[in-house]
Amino acid sequence: MTKIGDWFVWDVVYIFREVLRGITLARNKYGKIDSIGVATWGVDFGLFSSEGVLLNDVLAYRNEIGGTYFDKLSEQEKKTYFELTGILSDKINSAYLLQGIRDKLPTVYKNATRLLMISDILNYYLTGTMINEPSMLSTTQLLDVKTQTISKDICHKFDLRSDLFGEISNHGESIGFLKPEIIEELQLDGHIPVISIPSHDTAAAVLAVPALPGERFAFLSSGTWSLLGMELDDALINEKVFEGGFTNEIGAFGKITLLKNNMGLFLLQRLKQEYEFEQGKVCTWDEFYSLRSNYKNRDSLLFDVNAREFFNPISMLDAILNTITDAGAKVIPSEQKWDIAISAAIESLACSYAIGVEKLESATCKKIDKIYVVGGGTRDRELNQLTANSTGRPVILGSPESTSLGNILAQSGYLAGYSIEKMRSIVRNSYPPLVIETQNDPIHNDVVRRYRELIE
Repeated sequence: MTKIGDWFVWDVVYIFREVLRGITLARNKYGKIDSIGVATWGVDFGLFSSEGVLLNDVLAYRNEIGGTYFDKLSEQEKKTYFELTGILSDKINSAYLLQGIRDKLPTVYKNATRLLMISDILNYYLTGTMINEPSMLSTTQLLDVKTQTISKDICHKFDLRSDLFGEISNHGESIGFLKPEIIEELQLDGHIPVISIPSHDTAAAVLAVPALPGERFAFLSSGTWSLLGMELDDALINEKVFEGGFTNEIGAFGKITLLKNNMGLFLLQRLKQEYEFEQGKVCTWDEFYSLRSNYKNRDSLLFDVNAREFFNPISMLDAILNTITDAGAKVIPSEQKWDIAISAAIESLACSYAIGVEKLESATCKKIDKIYVVGGGTRDRELNQLTANSTGRPVILGSPESTSLGNILAQSGYLAGYSIEKMRSIVRNSYPPLVIETQNDPIHNDVVRRYRELIE
């Protein structure tokens, strides 16, 4: 993501060239390529002309242009939209950024004939076929998850064009074949299909959860964002789901991932970047976390991780410390600022997961016995131990590369016709899960209680 003028934008041509480089590296290391699938983050999109040309830089969801439209919604409107689509209103949903483009960049909006999500763009560049993938569409808030079609009602309410969307793909089916010029450029063999997979990185990661059939589990896709939820056969649209802040996104092969979009490792990633800038050198995560060992007092070190001031602040350190001191904490000595900020971030994230699990059980009337963590956050042993302690449930660590695994597994649906159960058995046999049991932490109940009071 780069800032150009007033906008945060994505360089999709660079991303596409990196995809081609990745294909080349895979071919050089493993030989013949049988198929390709593309998974990316959600919500961001590009608008194309009738000639198939991208009309503008792809704007990133961290632009505030979308938030202004979200802020105008009443609680009743949010509830109505949720009942229409099963998708929770969220400031990062594509619908709000699209409204901003309609009003702030009217020529781009007027000349657009197709909207493609980031993964759809890459699939289009690879195959020449424009098609929309359902898990990505569910991050727009314009898809009715019950019918898995674009909701003309919600488009009408937002004054957005439903004709910007086209055919919706089915997971495990071919989108098209790699373009001949790409085959020639990369010196590949044969016709290589590009497969429709659950392209939203969360949906792909959940497919790679190494759960056994019948297990009562929640998943935590832990990365820049933390997506906490449960896999269901059908969308769940009720008062408790809405009040709990959960949304029904499309998962793999028609499943529903009922999830809550929670702040994740972005807090710690930004803190680490700022610490490295201050020190003038890069540090490892172990070195960064070692700062926390200097501060063991857990009083008052809590803040609402999902508050807007942490969405994309100029300084994450200042945002956290200012919030803590505003809440009544003592003046923080400068030599302890990093220790305290890291501790506050980890404690608050773990507490937010605990509250999320409570609400998920209440909304679904289903008991949760364990939590599967997938994604990059599986490497964060300290956060995962606090998550086990705070939730009172064992945390089972899957692969840190679960999105890539889910991508490959979904392609096996095309190549071998594997079921989801078969796919997950492959993951279990290939990457034995690591179980983190709860520890005797005498004050974690009090910490969670104080966090609950803070956010309510």
